[in-house]
Amino acid sequence: MNIRVLIGAVAGTLLVPSVGLTDFIYTGVEVSYPDVEFNNGVAALDGDGYRFGGSYALNDQYFLVGEFEEQSFDLGIDGSTTEVGIGFHHFFANTLDFIGTASFVQQEIGLAGASIDEDEFAL
Repeated sequence: MNIRVLIGAVAGTLLVPSVGLTDFIYTGVEVSYPDVEFNNGVAALDGDGYRFGGSYALNDQYFLVGEFEEQSFDLGIDGSTTEVGIGFHHFFANTLDFIGTASFVQQEIGLAGASIDEDEFAL
């Protein structure tokens, strides 16, 4: 097991305040270390990177969302994703909320000095 993942999991558990099962929190931060492996039987590709994400509650129903992820793969392939948007949540029951988000997403993939950019909207 990767020691950094273990330390991050323990630290994240200790830093999160204790909440009851009926409390939903829409403000938070997430940090992760993605380790990706593609293998379709013909070719294999290995990569890793980092990801930062979070949300911030504006009021009782709306919140902001954001995320940045960057990964590096074998053969000099690099990728990054940036997402910024707004979310809405509606109370249904003590343990159930309806949640929807609308975001602007920008993705970039680079290989050997060339890059492809894509801008899109996500729901």
